[in-house]
Amino acid sequence: EEEERISIAEIEMHAAAARVRPLVPPRPLTSPSVRPAIRDVRQILSSLSHPTLCGVHCTFGGPFDLLSAGNAKPPEVQLAERFGASMHAQLTEATTHLLLPPVLITAGGIAGCERTQALLQQALVLGIASRLHLVDLRWLLDSLSHWHRLPESLYAVNLTELMMRP
Repeated sequence: EEEERISIAEIEMHAAAARVRPLVPPRPLTSPSVRPAIRDVRQILSSLSHPTLCGVHCTFGGPFDLLSAGNAKPPEVQLAERFGASMHAQLTEATTHLLLPPVLITAGGIAGCERTQALLQQALVLGIASRLHLVDLRWLLDSLSHWHRLPESLYAVNLTELMMRP
């Protein structure tokens, strides 16, 4: 019997020594209003993505305004806004980018689009034409997919050359 008791005591001693202790012991909360900060993954992603295009103000060129087409914003617009870009139906003094769909970046594409021509005229009237980035829409989509503002020069549309094409 005594051997069994020693064996049980030894087992209990080894079991107690083998128990895993938490790396950080839990702290008692000082008051019910004090809670550890729990961050939602949406907040984390927003804090990482928002600076990507912060300060970028875009207007879509093309035959119709994407922002007023239906009740819901298109997914591209929603995504661009999550990455910090501001999207506008018309050019404003704050506008930094005029986004042109690829179909307009062909011979006669802009010449055949009254709305885009009106936007270009509006840029002249507002005095922003010299600093306005006239870029292929793919600049925005590629910047979003890389989580980095890509150089506009890679997507720049030369309006003079485009208008001179046959």
